Amino acid sequence: MKTWLLLVVGVLGVRTDAVAQVQEPDVLYLTGESDSGASVSGGGGEAAWLHAVSLQSGVIFGGASMALADVRWTYGTVGAFTRRRTGIYSGRLSLGSGQHSPGRFAYVRSVGTFTIPIGRSVYVEAEGQYARALSAATRVFTFGASYSGIQRTSLRFAYHTALSGLVHAEYISGRGDLSVGRFTMLGGITATARATAPVDLRALDLMTHAMPEYFVGSSVGVRRSRVMCSAQVLPQPSGHALRVTMTVKLPLGSSQTPSPEVVK
Repeated sequence: MKTWLLLVVGVLGVRTDAVAQVQEPDVLYLTGESDSGASVSGGGGEAAWLHAVSLQSGVIFGGASMALADVRWTYGTVGAFTRRRTGIYSGRLSLGSGQHSPGRFAYVRSVGTFTIPIGRSVYVEAEGQYARALSAATRVFTFGASYSGIQRTSLRFAYHTALSGLVHAEYISGRGDLSVGRFTMLGGITATARATAPVDLRALDLMTHAMPEYFVGSSVGVRRSRVMCSAQVLPQPSGHALRVTMTVKLPLGSSQTPSPEVVK
């Protein structure tokens, strides 16, 4: 899937899951995704287990299988996160392989994130990632900030830059979340910040980084579990592409303390 810890709602989030995960010993996330469009269509599924080894740190294990157009690939993921006085550190590594019409290829993706809490309602985040698949490599850097000082509302803004071969794409994104009781609604947009020639989506783009899109979503709590759905519309020259994602959050065991809403 395009991102990994973003699987909790399938779209750009507000901050790392480590903020909430350190307060729940074990959480299982099951995600299904469907992509349809003129140039790329397909779908897949992912499972992820987040296990807190202490109140400050945890580990991540997961796996996914995807198919987009004539590209199919499967990979496993390992990661870890820890919260320190200076901020929240997280990293993960995905390794796998896939099949394309010319033959097989290796899939590699590594992500590192550093989140700094500023006061009680502001988070600043920096993320770097490297992905390689289909004999092409992509490097993506993200800088963002989130604000949750408004009752039942959170806001996030971010800047993304993606470097792939001779292509240098830049994007800005914004997202808002509104929580009412057991329900959370969200919506946002990712727009091009640097003018580039419009092209149809490639499988590698959907695998790795942000791109122009509009998205809406919602989640509802069902006892201790949570069901989250999102729909993303991605404009392209040959017509819009649509991505629909559903994630089910299943806590395993008992919660140590009341857990805040997971928004990424």
